[in-house]
Amino acid sequence: MQPDSVASKALRADKNVIVGFDPDRVIAARRKLSAMGISMREFADRNGYPYPLVRQIMAGQKRCLRGKSHRIAVHLGLKDA
Repeated sequence: MQPDSVASKALRADKNVIVGFDPDRVIAARRKLSAMGISMREFADRNGYPYPLVRQIMAGQKRCLRGKSHRIAVHLGLKDA
C-alpha cells in the first residue's frame, strides 16, 4: 500500500491541480479504468464524453460544478451525485 500513499502525497503536492478531488478517489478511478482494461480515451468514447474533458477532470483542472463535467466526475466516482 505504500505506492498509494506516495501517489496521494504527490497529488496533494501538485501545484498545477486546481480542483481538490480527494486523491484517493482519483487513484480509485484510475484503478477502476485499469481493472476494466480501458484507457481514459476508451472510457470517453464508450460513454460519449469528449476525451480532453475527461483528461482535464482526471488531472483536476476542471471544477465540475454542473453539466457534462459534473456528470463525468460522478461517473468516474470523483464526486457524489
